[in-house]
Amino acid sequence: MTPKVVISHLPNYQLPITNYQLPITNSHFLYWELFQDLLSYKSSKPGFFEKPGLYIFF
Repeated sequence: MTPKVVISHLPNYQLPITNYQLPITNSHFLYWELFQDLLSYKSSKPGFFEKPGLYIFF
């Protein structure tokens, strides 16, 4: 099964992950870096985060 990160809400674009499946390792820092990249992408794509949840599949 493909690992999945689910971010169900993003108040002020912080990173409260309320439901996720990740290995308990330092690899979550890689996901954080990806999330920062997505925030940069969002700034160039208005409406990118307007849906209730953000789903990232790996």
